[in-house]
Amino acid sequence: MSKKVKNIIIAIILIIVIFLVGFFIYKNIQENDISKLEIYNYEEDPNYIKCTEMEGVEFSYPSNYKSVGSSSQPTFMDPDIAGTSVNLISEDSQSLSIKNYIKQSLDSMKKFLNIQGDIEEKYINLNGVKAAKLDYVAKQNGSDVKVTQVAIIKSGKAYILTVGCLPEDSETIKEKSDKIIKSFK
Repeated sequence: MSKKVKNIIIAIILIIVIFLVGFFIYKNIQENDISKLEIYNYEEDPNYIKCTEMEGVEFSYPSNYKSVGSSSQPTFMDPDIAGTSVNLISEDSQSLSIKNYIKQSLDSMKKFLNIQGDIEEKYINLNGVKAAKLDYVAKQNGSDVKVTQVAIIKSGKAYILTVGCLPEDSETIKEKSDKIIKSFK
């Protein structure tokens, strides 16, 4: 093979490599771009209490909610609407992006939870952080439960905030639920 042919092959390979690297950088920037996502920002409410029990994140809940959890898994129940609760859990994110973490989580959820219907998945700009928001109904102890989960990744950990209620109460608690979710950061 002549030197000229080798140089052409090397040039083609370099062009392909540069193109692929550029494509992956562009894709990564696009995936992490939150400017086009629906914005969820919290406005302080004096009727809400800030939960800072789990290091690295916080959320606010209505002041009449009762604590039934622990510092490692804060959980609060609405004393006026049976079955309505909010809780926060965390786990190692295994260095996954939020999108890959959710994909993996959805696969597990579908295997281990009795999901009724589809899981609505959407990505939002939650107080300046890309977050995943999941809405679904699951059967638990013979009853349907309307669940909204919001997941964020911070410092290698996935934090999942869950608001649950009976489906017939979802409109009643919508304003509270929205404030709780918007306060998550």
